[in-house]
Amino acid sequence: MARIALIKCDQPSRGTEGRTPPLGLMMIAAILREKGNHSIRILDARFHGKSLPKLLKEINPAIVGLSALTIEAHSLHCIADTAKGLFPNTTVIAGGPHASFYPEEVLSNPNIDIAIRGEGENTIAELVDNGSKNLSGVKGIAFREDGRVVLTEPRPYIQDLDALPFPAWDLIDLKLYWGHKSMASLGLRKYMALFTSRACPYKCIYCHDVFGKRFRPRSPENVLEEMEILSSKFGINDFEILDDIFNLDIPRSKKIFSLIHERLPRTRLSFPNGIRGDRMDKEFIEFLRRAGTQYISIAVE
Repeated sequence: MARIALIKCDQPSRGTEGRTPPLGLMMIAAILREKGNHSIRILDARFHGKSLPKLLKEINPAIVGLSALTIEAHSLHCIADTAKGLFPNTTVIAGGPHASFYPEEVLSNPNIDIAIRGEGENTIAELVDNGSKNLSGVKGIAFREDGRVVLTEPRPYIQDLDALPFPAWDLIDLKLYWGHKSMASLGLRKYMALFTSRACPYKCIYCHDVFGKRFRPRSPENVLEEMEILSSKFGINDFEILDDIFNLDIPRSKKIFSLIHERLPRTRLSFPNGIRGDRMDKEFIEFLRRAGTQYISIAVE
């Protein structure tokens, strides 16, 4: 059993952008709980930045996992410094898009021990299981050895997304997110973000590319199971779909819409991360309407 703090990093200045629940950390927490009897807390620096030292002291973590976009890199380093300052023997692991693509920059900070590259669920589970030892045999990471940064073999992407547990919704304060603007411009409301697929085969030069280029979908039935749990357990009927390209597989998208229309008729959908306008026709738009779609961003590409 390990005491683990998973922390979502903050941006240097906060404007009007939304504060979406940290799905990546929630998925990692779910995997870690499935693999072992660990004590896990999720902290969000976007809400708890000033109180992080106090919260970390309460947790006394053996492992601190940090998730950051590149715009959150300053926060990443500051939190790593705080964690190591409080607990010099704790293992600090950085993940997310910034660590995936700039592992050398991340590991230039001596207070960060390991950078995870790509999908983090299985990687951090392996790190926790082996006590962060024998790092050269762990795929998908970067670490320091003899003063240089070592990149291990890339970890294969998770192919069967239906086999993953659902996010650890109970480890975040849902009402905290409901009281702040989300990614979609629909006002304050009960909602949850979700991914129904990972990756996109297009090659936009500005893509984060954490999930690779091979589109990997969840089955429509698995997606509906998650939505039905959120609806029955938490009273959530508003969903923000954050896929990189939800409408790549149009028959699959239509099947999801049909199941929503049949089984969750009170649903409101939004697509704030963007869907491709060149893969929409009148029939697809009608499916969107029947499934309760309220908001769409058309991706710039």
